[in-house]
Amino acid sequence: MKKPQLFICNKLVKHFLTAEEKLQEIQTKINNVHDELIIQGLFILSVSFFENLLSDALSYFLQKFPEKIPKENYKITKNLAIETAYIKNILNNIVEQEISSLTYKPIKEILNEFVEYLALKISFDDDQVNVLNEIKETRNLLLHNNLLVNAIYLLKAGNLAREKTENKKLKLDSNYVKNALVVMNIFLDDIKKSIVEKYAQYTYIKAAEELWYFMFHSDVMKFEDYWHIDVHGDKIPALKKCKYESGLSTGETTLLSLWRMLFTGHTEIKTFDYYHLDVYSRQNVNLLFELASDYWFWSGEYT
Repeated sequence: MKKPQLFICNKLVKHFLTAEEKLQEIQTKINNVHDELIIQGLFILSVSFFENLLSDALSYFLQKFPEKIPKENYKITKNLAIETAYIKNILNNIVEQEISSLTYKPIKEILNEFVEYLALKISFDDDQVNVLNEIKETRNLLLHNNLLVNAIYLLKAGNLAREKTENKKLKLDSNYVKNALVVMNIFLDDIKKSIVEKYAQYTYIKAAEELWYFMFHSDVMKFEDYWHIDVHGDKIPALKKCKYESGLSTGETTLLSLWRMLFTGHTEIKTFDYYHLDVYSRQNVNLLFELASDYWFWSGEYT
């Protein structure tokens, strides 16, 4: 049976909300800054927030939808295959390689691949993409050539190069940074809205239910009989005691106790005999322990 899909839209959107908060904070600070070095530092930080957001968001998405990665990119080293303690580590390594391969591509390619992976219904204005590209190249020029125009900047910035002569110094003041922040926020907002439009049905409750029914198949193991469900708040505020609990099998009782332990932090298990569980129950216990490190999943807090 295929593993449940534990992707949660709000978990992905949280990356965008965090980035927007950071960019807004920079926007507020830049109004009162006149020191050139601080302005440059805030500019570098803002572009980094934008780029890291795309990487982090895509990483989370591909970890949940690894089938989106082309099969020819599923490459692992011999040492990783032999030494890893968890299959999940292999998948994470493949995702990291996929993300890393995007790092040095032009911003237009990065955006297009991001949209393609997530199958978003969004198209970017070419002029705005070119502006964003010039922002990225200004950041690169600041880091690698002290803002002195070189052939690389002229080539990559194209018609939007703000200086056309090599060795001339680009102007980087607070107004430029403010405009750059506006451009980046436009892209973040458009992508975020497109993600919500496509994936809003992937809620926390949906993910929890899918995991539950992946593990429990009995008619007396209905999700709503064991958990209080807050659909509006998309959370599970508390557990329920079900009238059928006394008749559950050993495997069901053990799994139910582990679920409750992960949700509440309190254990009901007095003895835990892993080796007397059937093979199916052992696999489910293994999966629960694998997921136990994802505290946000059990708490419902998308941090």
